Amino acid sequence: MTGCAGLPARPEIDAGASDFSSRRARAHFAALAELRSRPAEIDAAARARAYVERELRWVGAEIQGREGEGARSILAWLSGSSADRLLVVAPWSPEGEGGGPDDAGVATLLELARALSRRPLPYTVGFAAPMVPPSSGLGSREGVRAWGATLVGLLKAQAGLDAIRAVIIVEPRAQAPGQIARDLRSHPVFRDLFWRIAARLGHEATFAQEAGWSTPEGVQGAFLSAGYGRVLSLVDDRTDVRSAEGAPALPDPDAFQPVGTVAYEGLLQLMARFVRVDAFSP
Repeated sequence: MTGCAGLPARPEIDAGASDFSSRRARAHFAALAELRSRPAEIDAAARARAYVERELRWVGAEIQGREGEGARSILAWLSGSSADRLLVVAPWSPEGEGGGPDDAGVATLLELARALSRRPLPYTVGFAAPMVPPSSGLGSREGVRAWGATLVGLLKAQAGLDAIRAVIIVEPRAQAPGQIARDLRSHPVFRDLFWRIAARLGHEATFAQEAGWSTPEGVQGAFLSAGYGRVLSLVDDRTDVRSAEGAPALPDPDAFQPVGTVAYEGLLQLMARFVRVDAFSP
């Protein structure tokens, strides 16, 4: 079933859920995969971009992306009580060496936007994703970081980085079970908060406390190079997760639950912390 302009219909599953829905994120993943499987003469990247923008507008987000240095970004904002901002970033994960993009991060981002839109937000929350063809080089860690540099430039041209209180990078993989890297360069307070939330919610397998430290290359490097360190990377940096066909398989219905629910609860708790801090600020 398709919607307007040849796009898949808006997912109906869990449309009124008050919290993050893994099944709805999976429906977004399936819709994006269907767009990418269409004949070559159809501009799959443009269709995917239109789908993502439609879903963000549906939850009330204002689209503010633009062309920039060969990589088009979608950047959308849900208005909150404060103009101070938090930003959720979902790059395309490379499937493996030479692989194309994995839409699991973008699917998670869309469901986070819907779930957050159902709550009163004390701060404005942004959602950023790259919308470029798979042949653009984003099938590599270097390509992901290059897009990150473009995103940083776009943010600087708008309200600037100082207005952003935290950046949360959400980069799961379609295949389960996953494991989020313990990124050594992530903000330690943010990292501790999200890992404690994961333990409380029973997602220790995905957010393993005993896992070794790592420094996955990607969007975070672009923010660090710009002198911005309030970043948490939730990146599954496995390199052996491609399906036999060389493309992400449709995940299990609960595959998005660990990263999605931890990111959702973490964002809510971060905002609550910032509210308490701001209450004592002059």
